[in-house]
Amino acid sequence: MFSERFVDPRLCDPKQLVPVRPHDQASDWYAFAVMAFRTLLGVAPWGGVTPRCPGPLRALRRISALAADVVYPRA
Repeated sequence: MFSERFVDPRLCDPKQLVPVRPHDQASDWYAFAVMAFRTLLGVAPWGGVTPRCPGPLRALRRISALAADVVYPRA
């Protein structure tokens, strides 16, 4: 099982967010880091909106929520 929110991008196919390699200890820590990021900052690491790339593919292109052109929705 995997969820797009917590899957490690290095385990996915470069063209789509689908795992092609099995998970390992580092991918478990990645999922934990995503949960910690969401808890502490109130937004997912790949959250927000950017004109450069559609939502799910931002993880594969490494465009994080901390990038300069990412806009957050108002709470």
